[in-house]
Amino acid sequence: GYSKAALERLTQGMAAELCEDNISVNATMPAHQVWVGGTVYVNQVGNPDFDKIDLTGKRKDAEIMGDACAAMIRADYAQYTGNVKNDEETLRELTGLTTFEKYPVY
Repeated sequence: GYSKAALERLTQGMAAELCEDNISVNATMPAHQVWVGGTVYVNQVGNPDFDKIDLTGKRKDAEIMGDACAAMIRADYAQYTGNVKNDEETLRELTGLTTFEKYPVY
């Protein structure tokens, strides 16, 4: 919604402003929700029950986000700036990765 649109405009605007200073600005987000304890409170209000949480499709950790950020840092700042993509899109584009089994989901 509005927050994502604001993030996209902020990222693209800062990228345009800072490119003359050789600074790239990009944003990434998870393609799949990452399981953390706080996820319980997103799914259940009141008295959360960990045994009743549906983890289907959620990532077991955020390693893929770290790898995507590292790929962005290694990218040519002049060629890769102003992007707002999810972690899988980022890795696909910058590293050529086509499968993501290395990053387990429930």
